[in-house]
Amino acid sequence: MSASRPSNIVLDVQHGDLTRIQADVLVNTPATTDKDLTKCGQVSKAFCKTGGDEMQKLYKQVFSDSEDLMVTVSCGQLKCGSVFHMRIPTMKRLSYPKLGDQIYRCLQKASEQDATSIAFPTVGCGKLGYDAGRVTDCFKQAVKKHSADDVCSLTKVCRSQQLFLSPLSGTA
Repeated sequence: MSASRPSNIVLDVQHGDLTRIQADVLVNTPATTDKDLTKCGQVSKAFCKTGGDEMQKLYKQVFSDSEDLMVTVSCGQLKCGSVFHMRIPTMKRLSYPKLGDQIYRCLQKASEQDATSIAFPTVGCGKLGYDAGRVTDCFKQAVKKHSADDVCSLTKVCRSQQLFLSPLSGTA
């Protein structure tokens, strides 16, 4: 049984800690191929803190050097059903079209799980230095493409900005 396609998807930008947002799916963005999430960037550290030791254990179980999208169940104090770990490249290896494809794949995977909401961090816009405008364009294009899909259960896509803003303001 497939979900019906909504007439539109709300792209909502919120300020706050991504790991405290309630959504069917939360997206973590490890920036390295390290199996230790505490060494994979600020967002991943926040997932470890809120998800507890179980988050690290689950990540190690699904970790793959060759995959850039891995899925675990929720744990700890995370308010979601699933956590997607979308590995992102360093600025040197960044391709915005590929980033858009990764975001789109997350949206597809969420719909396969009949999720109605998914929340992303501000992907790569902290220490990695991605251009925020271009990342926003990637999100808009991925959401537009996904909303045209035959099977689309999502009605809300959320982007959290606190983890992106904190390092820049020096309050992290």
